[in-house]
Amino acid sequence: GLTGSNGVDGAVGATGPQGTDGAAGPKGDIGLTGPAGTNGIDGPKGDKGDTGNPAPVYTAGTGINVDNTAHVISALNTTALWNANQLQGRPINAVAPTNNQVLTWDGSNWTPASTNAEPWRVTGTANEANSNTQDIYQTGNISIGTSAATAYRLNVFGGHQLISGIVAPRLNFLSNGPGNTDANSQGGISFWEAGAENTWGGGLEFNSPAGTAANRLDIYGVSSSVKKTIASFDVQTGKLGIGTITPGKELDIKGVMRSQNLIIDAGLYSGNYSSTSEIDFIRNAANDRWILGSSLNSRGNNTFEFIHLTGTGTIERIFAYDYTTKGFAINNANPSSTYKFYVNGTAGGTSAWANASDRRYKKDILPITNALNKIKKMQGVGYNWRTDDFKNMDFDKKHQLGVIAQDIEKIIPEAVTKDKKGYLSVSYTTLIPVLIEAIKEQQIQISSRDKRLKILEEVQKKQQVELDDLKELVKQAIKK
Repeated sequence: GLTGSNGVDGAVGATGPQGTDGAAGPKGDIGLTGPAGTNGIDGPKGDKGDTGNPAPVYTAGTGINVDNTAHVISALNTTALWNANQLQGRPINAVAPTNNQVLTWDGSNWTPASTNAEPWRVTGTANEANSNTQDIYQTGNISIGTSAATAYRLNVFGGHQLISGIVAPRLNFLSNGPGNTDANSQGGISFWEAGAENTWGGGLEFNSPAGTAANRLDIYGVSSSVKKTIASFDVQTGKLGIGTITPGKELDIKGVMRSQNLIIDAGLYSGNYSSTSEIDFIRNAANDRWILGSSLNSRGNNTFEFIHLTGTGTIERIFAYDYTTKGFAINNANPSSTYKFYVNGTAGGTSAWANASDRRYKKDILPITNALNKIKKMQGVGYNWRTDDFKNMDFDKKHQLGVIAQDIEKIIPEAVTKDKKGYLSVSYTTLIPVLIEAIKEQQIQISSRDKRLKILEEVQKKQQVELDDLKELVKQAIKK
């Protein structure tokens, strides 16, 4: 049947016995420090310590006074060790010192003295006190070779002076020995052969010649007491002269120059640049000169040429090479990609001009045909060049024989070349193979005619024989 409903809960039973303790849990965090407690009461007084050592006792004659009662140690000013009027037991002059004076020993007393009146001395091993030759002054100046006061930072006597600090911190050299400087020498370094000062040697010297605005740094040499300036640098213009004291350019050499490597550029050692780089060979004061260089007359940085510039400004181009086109031109001609070598004017030589013609260089080889017909179309002409209209071409003034390029271009275009300006040129050597084949064709025609003529001659001979025979028969018939 159906499950009945739950009955009411019974009463709680009695508590059972306590179980065993479980395992201890982890230690908790330390709590905050509580407020400080009140001070405790003083403890009892300790026992008295042992008696210490007795205080030091003053010993007479030491100049030191020890007062054990007042616990004071003092120095007596009546002893030789410490006295207001003595130093090292020696008397001090009663004269009051002035600013920057020091005590110096005069043999009897310590006396105040100024250092610029009496130097510190560094005496040589063989010198007495009154013959010192090295002095150092309080002002910072040093003298070598003299005991006299100096106005220079470093003063070396004996013919040469070294001066420093006149305008700005520096080391200047003044060489004033007899016979080896200009009247207005400002400083120098001299090198002399031992025992031959001003006779054999050389040096570096700064000069401001009287009556000029120049300031030079010179390298000079002295031979047999004769001074000669070898090189001169103008410190105002930055120009260096070798063999001259008046350089006109950044480097001015008077005499023969020899160099294993000479690099001339326009401000850059590598890279492209369009400024002129040149070597000038000047003939005379009228500026008539020869110039070898690149980028001359704004022709571009790939052009290297040799030109002649007259004093009136006329330019004649001797030769020019264009690195881009690999073209080389002579006598005012312009290099181009059309011609690798081009000459204005007549060219000559003692041997033939050889052209590469090896079969191994060539392909698509075909014989020239109809050559005689091509030659028959050509017209040889006589002419004169228009020298007045084309002066830069340097045309020959003699009467010429040749052909017209425009005519040849229609017949044999391989023999004609057009330059950048549109002017035509004819390669006469290109016409030679055509002439060869034309002669051969003509020779064939001649040979054929010769054969035909020979046949005709044979026929004529035969006909003549027959005619003679016929005449004889007619003659005999008449007689009958």
